[in-house]
Amino acid sequence: MSAGVVCALAAFAAMLAVALFGLSLADASSATPVMPAALAIVCLAVGGSAGFSGGSGGGFLSMGMEGGVRGTPLAVTLAGALVLGLAFFWRLRGRRVTAELLFARAAVASVTWLVLLLVAAPLARGSLQLPDSVTAKLKPGAGGSGGGGLLGGGGGGLLGKLGGADRSSSLSAVDFHTDVAMTVFAGLLWLLVVLALGTLAARRPRFPVRFATGRLRTVVGPVLSATATVVLAVTLSLTLVVTVGAFALGGDNGGKAAGAALLVAPNGVFALLSTGLGASWSFSFEGAMDASSPFGSLLSGLSGGGLLGGMTGGSDGGGFTPPHRSMSLADVTGGSLAMRLAVLLCALAVLVVCGMLTAARTPVATRRDGTPLSTRSTRAAMTAAQVGLAWSVLLVMAQLFGGPSMTGVMSLGDMPLMNLNARGGADSVTAAVLLGLFTAAASGWVGSVVNDTYRVRRSRRTAKASQRPHATTAPAHHSTP
Repeated sequence: MSAGVVCALAAFAAMLAVALFGLSLADASSATPVMPAALAIVCLAVGGSAGFSGGSGGGFLSMGMEGGVRGTPLAVTLAGALVLGLAFFWRLRGRRVTAELLFARAAVASVTWLVLLLVAAPLARGSLQLPDSVTAKLKPGAGGSGGGGLLGGGGGGLLGKLGGADRSSSLSAVDFHTDVAMTVFAGLLWLLVVLALGTLAARRPRFPVRFATGRLRTVVGPVLSATATVVLAVTLSLTLVVTVGAFALGGDNGGKAAGAALLVAPNGVFALLSTGLGASWSFSFEGAMDASSPFGSLLSGLSGGGLLGGMTGGSDGGGFTPPHRSMSLADVTGGSLAMRLAVLLCALAVLVVCGMLTAARTPVATRRDGTPLSTRSTRAAMTAAQVGLAWSVLLVMAQLFGGPSMTGVMSLGDMPLMNLNARGGADSVTAAVLLGLFTAAASGWVGSVVNDTYRVRRSRRTAKASQRPHATTAPAHHSTP
């Protein structure tokens, strides 16, 4: 019973430690309390969501903002899943595991995890200070000759012309909190999924014969084990390299760069793998005037026609334009053919290694004389199907949960002004599924062929070595006196 408590506590402690370490490196204490922020990151890492709200206060047209954030920091998620799996199955190595023991330990771990989430989620709230550059943009009617404020121009902007805005006030901080109900539900589901996948993929415990040799475990277990091994090895190694490189090359901001790299590098690994397979990832941020607000619709129509050019625009008098930014990983690698080929080859190498491990860990049924029942092409086709389906599901899950998203509403007083939307992930889920399915299947087929070739050659060398005549030594003759 205590083993279930220990594995849940260890997993939560590992996730919290990674979050705290990343925030400490990034010097987040200057902007927000570190412990509530780390708890919020842990809640996001298990599938929860967070909300934010803030206002400048003062004046009839004071600035306000509220919205929600979703996204999974995969560094924290993978740390928790790794520690949970190791702690849950480590003491079962070599032991004969019964269904009662497995369910009892899972139930205790689930209850402990539920208590941890019920305690952590309400505490994951605090205030986040916005950077000075963002605060200057959100100050009503602010700005110099370059047009600094949100609706400000050189002479004071639209809000300054209308009056009622406190120019000394600015949206300098937002309060954040987590959705307790969503975090508890998603976190409990996350724990059960990790334990279920671990039960199928675990290789050391001695499960009951009917389960150990069942169709589900023999088909799904090897590809889950191989995929987990490859993903963890690639992600952890690249995260370490990127974090150390950011710290070494970042100069005075090396710590901040290393902290950010530690938390988001695994998400970048999945993005690069998806991009290497052809399904490009991108990040976009855009704003649209809220048509439901009389002020927003009026401002949208007038500024679009240039009537308020001098009042809402910058120094060029071109009118107020809602923000829109977009960045694609394909643009980063698109300028260099060598870079695109390098990303593609790395993705294919990862998939081929996954196919080799899957084929090596899949038990081969043999006849009495030791020859396999299935042909090499049949085993290769089976491995291709396993790897293709596993990686297509993995890429879809990374797209749905690994890409950050943010929705928000900016308001003036009680009137909504602008809707903000940020999204990161694959440009097309369908493309990610199809490309992941076919490319991973082809790579799995190649990996199975390579593994079978190596297995046959090794068995031949073993057979030849066993057939060699061993040198015999004549018995020593001792003379008797």
